[in-house]
Amino acid sequence: MSKIKAVLFLVIGGMVALFFYENWGLPLPIKLFGKDLLTLPGSLIILVTFVIGFLFGWLGHVSWRRQRTRKAQAAAASREQQPPPQGEAEQAAQ
Repeated sequence: MSKIKAVLFLVIGGMVALFFYENWGLPLPIKLFGKDLLTLPGSLIILVTFVIGFLFGWLGHVSWRRQRTRKAQAAAASREQQPPPQGEAEQAAQ
């Protein structure tokens, strides 16, 4: 399985490198309120956008999993602290 992953990473890395090579010469101006802030190659703008999106998605997923884990732990703790119903306590004593 790890060989398949390695080949997949190489293929994807090659595609990204080819994308950069083909799109590096196309400068695009970045404007804010009608003023040019800076000019960057199109491939760099796209890559930065994907990285920022990945980071936001990853952070959102981590916080969602953390909340889910905390809720599960709280539910388990509350179940442990509750005394058993009266019928079960009497049966356990007999």
